[in-house]
Amino acid sequence: LIQISPEAQRGSLSTVEGILARAADELSALQEERRKVDPKTAEAIDQFLSKLRACAKAETSFTFILDDPAGNSFIENPYAPSPDPSLTIKFYERTPEQQATLGYVANQSQTGQSERGRGASSAETTTALPHGTVGATAGHRAIA
Repeated sequence: LIQISPEAQRGSLSTVEGILARAADELSALQEERRKVDPKTAEAIDQFLSKLRACAKAETSFTFILDDPAGNSFIENPYAPSPDPSLTIKFYERTPEQQATLGYVANQSQTGQSERGRGASSAETTTALPHGTVGATAGHRAIA
């Protein structure tokens, strides 16, 4: 399991292979120094790098999970307009922390407020849809 933080490859345009190759390059960057200080850890990282590079070259199968609360990511479907049998898309509602990280909350105290606490009347309430479903539904209709 490797988890790449959003800051590590922020705003990059890449392929899955490119993401894995960049992660391997960055992880191997200090291997020489690591071998001098902690040879056991360096050996474990070398073994992991070998597996990671094999995944990047499609020499072994793996599961790639892309969690993008902003909804700005795109994975091309080579079978379009038919569904991709290897791709599963799950929509979810952002957590209050994700909302704050993305700048959709003015201050942290707002993350716990309810609609009632903000003074919304029943006429002003809207139906909440999971993040990304509106655009995905419209895109699906456009393809169909």
